[in-house]
Amino acid sequence: MKKLILFGSWLALFSCKNDRLNIEVQQEERSLLVERLDLELAQVRNETELEQVHQKFAKNHEEFYNFYLGACLQIGLVQDTFTLKALNDFIADKYVQKLHQEIKTKFADVSEEIEAFKTGLNYLHFYFPDAPEPTTVIFYNSLFSNSVVSSENTIGVGMERYLGEASPSISELPEDPFFPYIKKRMDRRFLLRDMMMSWLGANVLPEIQDNKEVAEVMIQWGKHLYILEACFPEMEKSTVLRYFGEEYNWAIDNEKEFWKFLIAQNVLFKRDYKFSLNIFADGPFTSSLPIEDKAPPRLGQFLGWRIVKKFMDKNEQITLKQLIDLDYKTIIKAYE
Repeated sequence: MKKLILFGSWLALFSCKNDRLNIEVQQEERSLLVERLDLELAQVRNETELEQVHQKFAKNHEEFYNFYLGACLQIGLVQDTFTLKALNDFIADKYVQKLHQEIKTKFADVSEEIEAFKTGLNYLHFYFPDAPEPTTVIFYNSLFSNSVVSSENTIGVGMERYLGEASPSISELPEDPFFPYIKKRMDRRFLLRDMMMSWLGANVLPEIQDNKEVAEVMIQWGKHLYILEACFPEMEKSTVLRYFGEEYNWAIDNEKEFWKFLIAQNVLFKRDYKFSLNIFADGPFTSSLPIEDKAPPRLGQFLGWRIVKKFMDKNEQITLKQLIDLDYKTIIKAYE
């Protein structure tokens, strides 16, 4: 893919009074190389072509290619003598061939996602001019081992995890460990969101530490999700939260009740790993609630986002860069 040149200055064009993130920024071209390892492997017809693909990615993207071979496919590293044969066995597998065909059919064109992601980078640069930006996006078939992962300059996307719940390949996955709620969320609508969330978490924002007080973990998640929202101000809020519409509506309708529940449990300023796992980790629902079978998962993340969002809307003098280092107690005590 021909690289584009970054140039020019940034300008916020207008702002909406109801939500400070509803702004437009001047769109400039950005440099982003897109590699389709998934399609290149799917199109291999013989050992010579496989060797060419293998050498290309070993030379141009060695660190990420080693991650792909070793961590995703678990067949070895670039320098291992048996890796090429194992890779050939992988692409010759009947299930993998069917999976590659599904990916090729559904994701023959990813230009819409790439252009939308570049727009997100425009917003990221507007708020964080010095933040690192990716140079490369590599799409591949991770054999359901990971969705999105980021290094210092590259984002890798496991395309098979966005085929949709109705995909024949996904429906054939065993229900343990691929539980129904996991399959349901293997949806293309979350691809763009996951790319930016991965990049922010790996290269822009402080790591979320789950061994802190419940309130601190909540605000950490809230900051990440708020800045993700800032990069995609027109994205559906449910998608930002990695929810479906009905889950988001439930969370909004029960926000105050969940807050009251946390107060009643007296856990906000305590370190409680088990409780934190219940309200922050993914799952079919948020457990430990009186009506847990109806509560969407990760309700603690949702409430953290709502608290941070309300705080920032009330304090427009505070920049997003300042938000990162702002004490969590200052934010949470201002919540009403």
